[in-house]
Amino acid sequence: MNNKFFIRSKEEAICPCCGESLMVKDSRNRHCLNGKGDRIELRIRRLKCRSCGKIHTELPDFIQPFKRYIASVIEAVIDQTTTSCPAEGSTMRRWKQWFGQSASTINGILMAASLFFTREAIPLMVPTSLLQTLRDTGSGWLKKAMRQLVNSGNWPLF
Repeated sequence: MNNKFFIRSKEEAICPCCGESLMVKDSRNRHCLNGKGDRIELRIRRLKCRSCGKIHTELPDFIQPFKRYIASVIEAVIDQTTTSCPAEGSTMRRWKQWFGQSASTINGILMAASLFFTREAIPLMVPTSLLQTLRDTGSGWLKKAMRQLVNSGNWPLF
């Protein structure tokens, strides 16, 4: 099955680097794979910051940066809630390894974002992390966490 979707956010695009507004530069094709292994074709916009000149790609939240499978597939593998996945075993092992190595960094960035927005400090010795609390809310936690990380300009490049 081959679907093609044009992606355009209705939200005002803000540069995660400097906080200024973004303007549309152009668009490009991107594809992703769903849980059945079907290829989904997307046309996504590239945005340029009016101030710092950096270029950002506008991704829908169901797509993870630098990943080919949609977020729900990666999340199910990390949480071990799926019995079948179209990805190869080595790909699934890399997702688990990536998450294992990144979880504390992701949690730290979520804590910093929480402090920024709520102005309330979170004790460092809390037994449960914000990331774990988010995971406990059920499916969709990965795209929620990544949206916060990417849009805050704190995307960990690993």
